[in-house]
Amino acid sequence: MSDSPSTPVPAHIPTAQHNRWAPMIVLCLITLLASANAWHDTLIFDDKAFVGPQRFQPLDNLGDAFSRDLWGNTQSGFGLYRPLLLIGFEIENRIFGDWTRGYHAVNVLMHLAVTLSLFGFIGMLARRSGIVDRTATLVALTAALVFAVHPAHAEVVNSVFNASSMLVALATVLGLWWLLRFLPASPARAWIGFGAIYSVAIFFKESALVMPGLAVALIVILGPGNLMERIRRFLPVFWLLIPIAVYFYLRAMALASGVPEAASSEAAPSQFDQMIAATNLPDPGRVLSVLGVMGAGLKLFAWPQPLQLFYAVPRGLELIIVIAVQAALAVVALVALLRGRPAFAAGLAFYYIAMLPASRLLSMDGSSPHLSDRYLYVPSIGLVLMLAVVLTFLMGGRWKKPVLAFVLAAVTVLAAANWQRNADWQSQTGLFETDYANGNRSPYMVRMLIAEHGSDKRMGRVAELCELHPEVLRLNGQIAMRCGVALVKIRREKEGMAALEIAAESDQAWLSALLLLADIHMAYGRKEEAANQYTRLIERFEKPEQQETYRGIRLAKVYPEDPEKLAEARAHFERALEMSPGLEAALKWLEHVNGLLQDGQPGIESATPVPE
Repeated sequence: MSDSPSTPVPAHIPTAQHNRWAPMIVLCLITLLASANAWHDTLIFDDKAFVGPQRFQPLDNLGDAFSRDLWGNTQSGFGLYRPLLLIGFEIENRIFGDWTRGYHAVNVLMHLAVTLSLFGFIGMLARRSGIVDRTATLVALTAALVFAVHPAHAEVVNSVFNASSMLVALATVLGLWWLLRFLPASPARAWIGFGAIYSVAIFFKESALVMPGLAVALIVILGPGNLMERIRRFLPVFWLLIPIAVYFYLRAMALASGVPEAASSEAAPSQFDQMIAATNLPDPGRVLSVLGVMGAGLKLFAWPQPLQLFYAVPRGLELIIVIAVQAALAVVALVALLRGRPAFAAGLAFYYIAMLPASRLLSMDGSSPHLSDRYLYVPSIGLVLMLAVVLTFLMGGRWKKPVLAFVLAAVTVLAAANWQRNADWQSQTGLFETDYANGNRSPYMVRMLIAEHGSDKRMGRVAELCELHPEVLRLNGQIAMRCGVALVKIRREKEGMAALEIAAESDQAWLSALLLLADIHMAYGRKEEAANQYTRLIERFEKPEQQETYRGIRLAKVYPEDPEKLAEARAHFERALEMSPGLEAALKWLEHVNGLLQDGQPGIESATPVPE
């Protein structure tokens, strides 16, 4: 990969010692070993929604995947449209059912397929540039090994939902391999094959839309001849506007399928109009943030520590440094290109083009640029190409053995880090705790960690986090509620009730908090204080039928053994039902009160947890 592809390729002379299968066997073994603990039986995050026993909205007909967005919402103007991904999930569900290890096995094998394809692609580029076969194979093997065991890829390998990134990566590598292999001798065959792969890939994930840009970049940078000849060579790329148009048309029709029939003729075009109108053009601040994200991605690939779910966008001096590093890489790529060594520039261009979909340079939902491990899977192919160029240069002299030893040591370290990251991905709580231990103390991370431990009933850890980060209680009423419950459960009533008071003032959790406060007071025999909580609750309601219902609940809960109070409660429920016949809460409590008045038998238990 050191010279232009126009350099004549020396004939390969086979030797007895050179086994073409050995590198692929080594690559398979190391990739599978490094990913062995990614073959686990846990589904987390979005995986649970699409595969396994808790999945939602299975496809009755595989064709239904083309008439809905990814999440089954047919009226969302900006939904994700990935019909082939949905079909893939449905097929896996029909094969594996509740056997969750099967879904992860598919992911591991898919990562292996991408790695093997990348090995072949790099080897092809190296041989085209005039590198002898043995060196080309060695460079391709070492570069592919880095890709195979890199811990930044653990999220994609462990997350069934993010298999879409591997499918795009596989399509990209195979498509470009086919295109560059056949373009010199058979342009029509090259573009037809690439177009077919592209037409399939975009229906797995929309990030595949940049594949034509990658093709143009590699043809212009790596191709033989002058600039005009290279331009003429990539002109057929415009035929790919046809599958792009088909994709957006089908997407618009799917998202418009929930619109009333009278408006259906205008619905599909309006989806595209809405998307264009809602797209936020980049301002200088966003451009700087995107450059920061691009630089952070380079840093993460070069030094994948600490690994986190989300990475902060570089600011201040750090932003200046990452922009300077990117400028330096661009200068190196340009100098190498001018000296007839274009592969480094090709790899760098690949990285930036492939990062564009995840960069949020253009945003439709107002979200800010940010970096996550999964965004790096496809772009890292370009970084591996750059690594192959560097390895080719370093292995060309007497430093071959030391360089090879260093790379193998680096692969070992990366594989160990990958193994640990795979272990983190076996539990949502483990992932959040790892981020927290690595210094991510953002309000978002603390809230997620409290929520996870609360769901798993680890009240001691919830109370500890609430005590360490009291500021998050006022940011989210649900978190204040969880903190209050945890503190009360571990017999810290005063702190717990203070947290519940914060939740009671929030818009998200006031009802649950006030009900729980009332239950706590009742558990300790404080009837007057319990009644006061119901009074506060009633004042928060606007509808009279709700007020009447909770007036009745107040009497029934606070005075369950007083017939006069129960009769008064019954009157409140009856008035509520006169205002709103069929009001479920009033009906249930009326039945409960009637039962108490008749024979004293309990009918309804508290809907909120009471301290033990």
